[in-house]
Amino acid sequence: MIFMRLFCGYLVQVCPFAILGFYPFTNQLRYSKKKAIISTGIFLLLLAFLFSFSGTYLYAVLPHDNSLFLAANIIFLLCLIPCFLWLIYISLASWEKKLFIFSFTLTSALALVSICNMFISWIYRNVETDGLPYKGWSSLIILVVSVVFLPLLMLLLEKCYMPIAEGLSQRENRYLAVLSLVLFLILASGLSFIDITPPLQNSMFLFLFFALLFSIFFIYLIYFKLLLSLHEKLLIQKHNQELHHQLEIRDEQYCRFTETIEGTRRMRHDFKHNLLILHSMNQEGKTQELGEYLNHYIQQLQEYEIVKLCDNAVINWVVSYYLAIAKELHLTFTTRISIPDTHLSIEDADLSVLLGNLLENALTAAKGVKNDGFIHFNMIHSGKMLAITLDNSFNGIVCKEEEHYRSTKKDHRGIGLQSIQSIAEKYNGGVEFSHEGTIFHASVMLKIQ
Repeated sequence: MIFMRLFCGYLVQVCPFAILGFYPFTNQLRYSKKKAIISTGIFLLLLAFLFSFSGTYLYAVLPHDNSLFLAANIIFLLCLIPCFLWLIYISLASWEKKLFIFSFTLTSALALVSICNMFISWIYRNVETDGLPYKGWSSLIILVVSVVFLPLLMLLLEKCYMPIAEGLSQRENRYLAVLSLVLFLILASGLSFIDITPPLQNSMFLFLFFALLFSIFFIYLIYFKLLLSLHEKLLIQKHNQELHHQLEIRDEQYCRFTETIEGTRRMRHDFKHNLLILHSMNQEGKTQELGEYLNHYIQQLQEYEIVKLCDNAVINWVVSYYLAIAKELHLTFTTRISIPDTHLSIEDADLSVLLGNLLENALTAAKGVKNDGFIHFNMIHSGKMLAITLDNSFNGIVCKEEEHYRSTKKDHRGIGLQSIQSIAEKYNGGVEFSHEGTIFHASVMLKIQ
């Protein structure tokens, strides 16, 4: 009877918060969701068996007073250590994020269990205790309170933390983890000085109890809001920078077109003169000089040639801009663009930001290669899908976090990659990055009308 009471009580208390702890990492698990759920369930059953067996043994050897209650709680806390180790193992997130979520889960569990204990002590105020937790209806009360408050805690993570989790730098994740751990320690130490048994008889203790709980979660909420506001400002700043960069590209393209038109006009003016020189060389039989002059003249024509990669103006000026820069850096840049002549159902701003970020990253990586730097750009329309692939050389050094690529720049947030991802999701598409040796692959799929 004691064994089953502890066994069921442990599961009722731990399982809801195990869901809360794994919720932010549902897409970052080492195994499939089904396998992760089954393995975690078996793991919790083993811990429940260990806790129940230890509690039953202590019940037989220790007096049924506060010493037994303290010993059972110590064993319960020790059983939380394997839970944290399991979270570290099964989740692919960074250790800072896992520490934050685990501390947040512990804080939430401690707060809710404290509320439950207050009601339980009031319900059983006239019943003699046997020194063990989960007496009578205690497990049911814990379950009901958890079911009521767990969705609210999950909503707090979903609305305030998960949208910014990908954009947080490693340093910010570390700060958040330390804050969460400190708040848990403050709550645990504060509750140890507040006597809520018997409850509702000391208004001061009751006020301090709820004030402490409210303060902890209010601090969480404020911190989340600050991070969310900071993240939104960074996105706006990045968007403004991208728009400014696109304007710079257009200005640069305008200057190039102006130079091309001026060079073409000058060559047209000198065309008759060049023909007379070529005719004279031909009459005099100077074939070698004639060939050299023709080669020089052809090179001049190519310098002032206006590049037209496709009929889409946005694609043409963005890609041709980076094509020109690649030539100046002596990089091999090949393009294959096959799109319909009609207007694409993608906003010009989204298209320019998407291509700009992809080509900017590729150009930055390729120019870091000492020899044989290259960029291969492909853009193909098929049915209702637009496929963009980009292969480029790089130095072979990658930075990955949670199976996601990060910039190798110090404290870089990877907002450019987030912009690519968000634009792809906006058009019901997807993004995939991979690397093989010193070749980086990027592919983007967009659904168009």
